[in-house]
Amino acid sequence: MSQSVLLVQALKQLLKSQNITYRAVAKQLQLSEASVKRMFANTQLSLERIDAICEMLGIEIADLLHKMQHMSKRIIQLSIEQEKIIVSNRKLCLVTICVVNRWTLEEIRQYYNLSEHECVRYLIELDKIKFIELLPKNKIKLLISPGFNWIPNGPIQKFFQQYILSDFIGSNFQNEHEEMLCQFGMLTKESNALLRKKLRHLAEEFQIMTEQDAGEPINKRFGNACVLMIRPWAPAIFNEFINSE
Repeated sequence: MSQSVLLVQALKQLLKSQNITYRAVAKQLQLSEASVKRMFANTQLSLERIDAICEMLGIEIADLLHKMQHMSKRIIQLSIEQEKIIVSNRKLCLVTICVVNRWTLEEIRQYYNLSEHECVRYLIELDKIKFIELLPKNKIKLLISPGFNWIPNGPIQKFFQQYILSDFIGSNFQNEHEEMLCQFGMLTKESNALLRKKLRHLAEEFQIMTEQDAGEPINKRFGNACVLMIRPWAPAIFNEFINSE
């Protein structure tokens, strides 16, 4: 995760901890609320504005840097061996997905047919691979960074492609809370690189939002999957018409 994104994430967490809204930040900075949202989304904060927000929070910039340092020590990616452990057992994989979404042990048991003994056993396995820290009374401390990513073409990604992707794209994406945007066009290498950078930024923003919403009651949250893809491509069904000369 870039330093600018980490800084914005740290500021968002601190604002949320004090129940300070974007509207309040906008008033402090003498900007519109839309401008503030755009500023955070694009990670375009000047030192002067960072200082003003820190003043709102009652902290020094040094405190913000300390918060960033603490966040940067969290896990960004697992090893191949750790991912293999997770996908080796369907129930362990399920519990992993639940804890990534900040479910408690009680919430997992309420929704899925798993005993407390099973849940604790799988949580202990996740603790052993340093994915979580299992605290007293079976409280769960997630050790991954907001910018956490699974290994490209690794065990988790292959599991997703084999068992989950076809189910995910099986919708017509016309229902509430669904959206599918499909664009075709020709780009230069420079434009392609810029667009891929923006997609990575959007993926980071998705992770930031999941962490921000983690404190909300589970009945106010619902599972979301966001698949962002771009690659040089032309439909193979037209290959027979390509001029080979």
